[in-house]
Amino acid sequence: IFNAIRYAICGLWLSLGAPYVFNLFKLNDKTIKT
Repeated sequence: IFNAIRYAICGLWLSLGAPYVFNLFKLNDKTIKT
């Protein structure tokens, strides 16, 4: 049960964090190119 909770939290972090990190890298890429 604890592993399931841990995986659920990790999945939530990934689903919330991935777009944020992706946008962060995209923003950095945009500032580097210009």
